[in-house]
Amino acid sequence: MVWFVILLLVLGGGFYLYTKLKKIEQEILAEQEAEKQARQQQLREQTAETSGNLAADEQPSPAGPVDDEEDSSQLAEQLLRAVTQQPGIKQTALYPMFDAVPKRTLQYTLRELTDAGRLKREKIGNSFLLYP
Repeated sequence: MVWFVILLLVLGGGFYLYTKLKKIEQEILAEQEAEKQARQQQLREQTAETSGNLAADEQPSPAGPVDDEEDSSQLAEQLLRAVTQQPGIKQTALYPMFDAVPKRTLQYTLRELTDAGRLKREKIGNSFLLYP
């Protein structure tokens, strides 16, 4: 009989701890989601601010895929102007500014500019900070 009572106490304590841990996990997930939304909002504001800082004639022109050398050099110059206007801009913040250009094309062009020594890229998390 004593073993049965001890077993019930252990099971009850285990269930209590399980429910407490689940509640803590839900609170942590809620906090992480709130932080993620705040970061996304901050990035949207930073991107809007960056777009607003570029003069109207310096806005990247909506372009399709970059096929020839002239379009490629034009895109490179637009990217350099955007980075010069905002030193330390995140690479991911450039994507909405050049939304008509495929992301891979932008990545490739930025990599070429870095290899040529015209840009400096500093790895931060899943993105890069870009400097002229």
